[in-house]
Amino acid sequence: MTAQLLDPKQAARPLALDTNHLGALQMVARGEVGAYGAAAALRHRTDDLGVLMVSALFTLRRDGFVGFGDAVPDPRDGWLQAGLTSAGERLLDIWLRRGRRSPDEAARTRDWFVLLRCAQRGDLGMTEANQVVDRGSPVESRLAARMRELVSAGHLVIGAARLRDCRMITLSETGRALHTRLDLSQSNHG
Repeated sequence: MTAQLLDPKQAARPLALDTNHLGALQMVARGEVGAYGAAAALRHRTDDLGVLMVSALFTLRRDGFVGFGDAVPDPRDGWLQAGLTSAGERLLDIWLRRGRRSPDEAARTRDWFVLLRCAQRGDLGMTEANQVVDRGSPVESRLAARMRELVSAGHLVIGAARLRDCRMITLSETGRALHTRLDLSQSNHG
């Protein structure tokens, strides 16, 4: 619950935090979110946001974690850039500190990101002998094991389409969402 992370006495409205809330806080912190007018709904400056992200932004604004503060409208188009309130900065700090992972978890996340990126580009395939290949070359056994984790979780799909005597491995809908989430976390951590 958002408020309980900051002050247990202020938990007026319980809120379950999820990755959409974290992503929304990070977008606001990067200066990518705002509105065309102080009363308008928050949105991304250039990209269309999914309904879950819009909902997360609404909730964070309603609960006082995101606001306009002293924002001045852009004279060209009236865009007001949103910012984190002090409560929003504390929430993001708490969340990121709690989000520290073990080296094994970090390595798994990096491997997943690499595999999802390769699948997105259409570079992954599986031979008739069930060997995972990247552009025709076999991948390391560690990556092959990680790829099987992603297939088991439904993030990657081994299709019927063939390329170079291999069945293509593609992203599922959940795989696309996971790739986007990992892409954001990779770009935020270097």
